[in-house]
Amino acid sequence: MTDLKKLLKENLAQDRKGIYLLVLNLPENVDISVGKLGINHFEKGTYFYIGRAKGGFSKRILRYFSKIQHKKWYIDYLLEKAKPIGIFFMDNYFNEENFADKMAKIYLSPIKSFGSTDTKAFSHLFYTKNKFQ
Repeated sequence: MTDLKKLLKENLAQDRKGIYLLVLNLPENVDISVGKLGINHFEKGTYFYIGRAKGGFSKRILRYFSKIQHKKWYIDYLLEKAKPIGIFFMDNYFNEENFADKMAKIYLSPIKSFGSTDTKAFSHLFYTKNKFQ
């Protein structure tokens, strides 16, 4: 059993649901074709992605911290080049739009329509050039 799977088994045995904030570092500038959004330019730096885990957090963690076989969401395309370095959970809280609005006030570089096509939020992906460690 991998360390990640062991950690999940120990800490998320009662797999909770809610929203999360995935933190990614992108080591270089890159152009990525992102599904229906087309080709997008991503600058080197740190990205924060807001998602909802209706089926529980453990499935999402395993997906993001493993090699993704089949792309299903926009974030899967970015994960080909960016390295996930952390994830924060908000149990039983499902208002992604409210959280995205708050993030937009902090980080001035949201990526238009990224991950937010099923909500009214401008974006669910935010960027800062500062490296997050």
